[in-house]
Amino acid sequence: MQIVYPEQYGAKGDGVADDTAAMVALGNDARRVGYLNAIFEPGKTYTHKNPNFLAGIPYVRISAYGAKIKNILGSDVVGWAEDRVALTFPLFWSNYGAGLINTTSKDWGDLIQSADAGANVINVVSGNARVSPGNRVLIYGFEGLGAPSNPPCGRVFEYAVVAEVSAGQIMLMTPLKNSYDSAWPDSINVTPSNPQFGAPRVVNLDRTGEFVQIKYLEIKGLETIRNEAWTDGFGTIERNGRVSIASCDRAILKDVKVAGGMYVNAGGHYEFDNVSTHPDATIEIDKMVDKVCFKGVKTNLVSGATAANIVELEDCSLHTGAAIGPSERLVLKGGYIGKGGSGSSTAMLQITHGVNRVELDGVALNVDQSPRTSIFSVIERTLPVVSVVSQTATDAVLDIGTQTEYESALFMRTVGMGYTLFDVADAKVAIVKRLPYLSAGRMLIGVAPLRTITTSDVLRAPAIQDLRVAGLHVKGAYGHQLVNVFAPFGNPATEGVASRLEF
Repeated sequence: MQIVYPEQYGAKGDGVADDTAAMVALGNDARRVGYLNAIFEPGKTYTHKNPNFLAGIPYVRISAYGAKIKNILGSDVVGWAEDRVALTFPLFWSNYGAGLINTTSKDWGDLIQSADAGANVINVVSGNARVSPGNRVLIYGFEGLGAPSNPPCGRVFEYAVVAEVSAGQIMLMTPLKNSYDSAWPDSINVTPSNPQFGAPRVVNLDRTGEFVQIKYLEIKGLETIRNEAWTDGFGTIERNGRVSIASCDRAILKDVKVAGGMYVNAGGHYEFDNVSTHPDATIEIDKMVDKVCFKGVKTNLVSGATAANIVELEDCSLHTGAAIGPSERLVLKGGYIGKGGSGSSTAMLQITHGVNRVELDGVALNVDQSPRTSIFSVIERTLPVVSVVSQTATDAVLDIGTQTEYESALFMRTVGMGYTLFDVADAKVAIVKRLPYLSAGRMLIGVAPLRTITTSDVLRAPAIQDLRVAGLHVKGAYGHQLVNVFAPFGNPATEGVASRLEF
């Protein structure tokens, strides 16, 4: 691909002149041809007032070793995100940002009917599917129900390719991995930035006009600079110089230094190699990410993973630690956790919601504060069984319908398909086959019973299902006090913290 330079479009790169027009022109040209292969020159600082200038380019490759970028918008408040970040790539359902592309449309997908895992067909409620054969789509929603203002996480999602389309029927290349429940209400809290609060949908990632998905993004050697003119207190450390990456099929960041924090939202495979943030900032992973791999990353805290399938950290330095959940798998291999704990936590790692499998291998823990006496702080949720609707040796439907929707939603933030549920004595009771769902005004859950379940049972859902720990290295003045593996919120548990433990 032809290499271009910002200077070709009039950029000065002296850190003083406003390069916005040049950077937007560079992006517009790349959008026209469908790719960008750019070199930001060493020793230069490129300035702009529009962090979205790289949006909507399917293929992006930037080599910026020795180059810097800075948002010089100033202290004027234009938007809670745009006025602070150095560089951002929009979400699936948001527009590109003020002054970049003339659009007011925000499309977060077509409502779909209920669909079961293993099916190759999904049906659009409207009867008119806005996709074509060959399109890549995001399918997302919930297998169960919760409070409209506090949906379960618990979110289920997957990326697929369309094989055929017939009116409102979409045939997929591969079977669905998840089930989607159309009974979920299309909440009044659905907004363009949070459409996942609503009923299940299918989003065309190859639609034209308002949105163009990034198929491949590669940024190497770039450094972002803070803007001293921003004096408002909201998120100053986190967002001033922030890099926000979203909606990428694949993204690679290597040797990147960020003055603020980082935000990763939706998409396929993200790779971060030798990336560092502000020492007090966070890398947040959020909403419908297939996989994120960190290698040699330095940051204060890795947090979020609201429906991320896999989060892997290798040889990373985390000043505070990780606060993760929910996700399918969290892996920490090698690396270092500094002080540990966040907020009121007294542990080195927080599992705030359900993570099916947690693996720690060769991680060094520096316990330099006396309260940090455990490896994990683990949230557990409980729900009593109101009635047993039906029960056989292999299937049971349990009524938990007297619980508020809010409590049911919190319960689902901790469980996932295939999770083991315990009773108050830490005995295994059942395995989740269907997340809580609404039927005739009652909240039900489908399980595979491991013993006879009665109305005297209280179901406990631990946030970790499968824990594997090997080669931990404990350091620091209080390392000898790190005697507890778990410190669950509330009353401590023993076996019931995970369905499988391996040390």
